[in-house]
Amino acid sequence: MSRITLGTMTFGAAEWGCDEKTSHRIMHAYIEAGGNSIDCGDVYAGGRSEQIIGSFLPQVDRDQLILATKYSLPTKPGPMGFGASRKTVMNACEASLMRLKTDYIDLYYLHVPDPITPYEEILGALDDLVKQGKVRYIGCSSLFAWQVAKARGLSDRLNLARMVAGQYIYSLIHRELERELLPAAQDSGMGITCFSPLGGGVLTGKYKDRQRPEGSRAAYRTAVDGPRFWHDKGFEVADIVTKVSAEAGIPVTQLA
Repeated sequence: MSRITLGTMTFGAAEWGCDEKTSHRIMHAYIEAGGNSIDCGDVYAGGRSEQIIGSFLPQVDRDQLILATKYSLPTKPGPMGFGASRKTVMNACEASLMRLKTDYIDLYYLHVPDPITPYEEILGALDDLVKQGKVRYIGCSSLFAWQVAKARGLSDRLNLARMVAGQYIYSLIHRELERELLPAAQDSGMGITCFSPLGGGVLTGKYKDRQRPEGSRAAYRTAVDGPRFWHDKGFEVADIVTKVSAEAGIPVTQLA
């Protein structure tokens, strides 16, 4: 995977994201710059993000891309609209393949833990998708370290596909991973990709007055990203990064 992955959660998101034409332009620019890893999720913009990627793929060499998406967050009402049961994951995978207009997903993430479905069922269903050729590799997002270790142990014991990647919130504001998750991932041979490395924009230093401009994306996403980044600790870290940036002569965003 390229060092930087292109996240697509904003593609097709009303009032917060970008339209199909702009999304295609972004993906073209990313690939031309040398990137090869595009990350999505079936809940992004209600599935619209996957559809936008699907309309873009015929314009490039699909096999040169590492395309990731996720499942298990609610996508429709009712008990079959979320979770990681065999029925749910099979349906979710088929729906993502149709929206993405591709025969296979390179990296398929369990988006959030499922507290009800046994790990044997989760891993068994994902292993079937790998054997069917619909998924190349599997991964997880938001599992705790003990869950990562449990999944690895069950995969080894039952001879099932191993989770090879984990996606987590990780930045100078959020470093909790360093206590247990990163050592567990390393021990399991699992790579880590991170989201929100700039702390929702806080670590760019552009919110010096700690205010979200009216009508901005930050203001629109207050309910989601506010609790994650917009707090005293977040801005204290941002102030330190800005200070070190000036002393070291390294741009704030690059340093963060």
